[in-house]
Amino acid sequence: MGITVRRFVEADAAEVSALITKTLRITNSRDYSPAFIEKEVAQFTPEKVIERAGWTHFYVFCDGEKIVGCGAIGPYWGSETESSLFNIFVLPEYQGKGVGRKIIETLEADECPPGKADRDSGINHRLRLLPKDGLRL
Repeated sequence: MGITVRRFVEADAAEVSALITKTLRITNSRDYSPAFIEKEVAQFTPEKVIERAGWTHFYVFCDGEKIVGCGAIGPYWGSETESSLFNIFVLPEYQGKGVGRKIIETLEADECPPGKADRDSGINHRLRLLPKDGLRL
């Protein structure tokens, strides 16, 4: 499996939205109520994904032409010196295969905005892979 990475383009919005929705409903449903999951799903329409990509460096991770993961880095609450990780999702059938690690490595290597990435922001269970990889939340 050769996972490639590239920056998000608007044409990816529907596929990324579907990926996030599927991941929320399958993986995240173990930890959250159906009502909470559906509230989160509503935040990731194609239009809202495009909006988010407008103020972050948003990446997609592909197996061939198929988008199997996504992640973004952007300013931490408007800070010009600190960054935060956003929207880290991996399709359920690709979880445990190194895609999440590649997402984190890509986001940590991103130079803009400057500053350190804050792994404590967002819903931490999306980053469960980190402790086993020697990283701390």
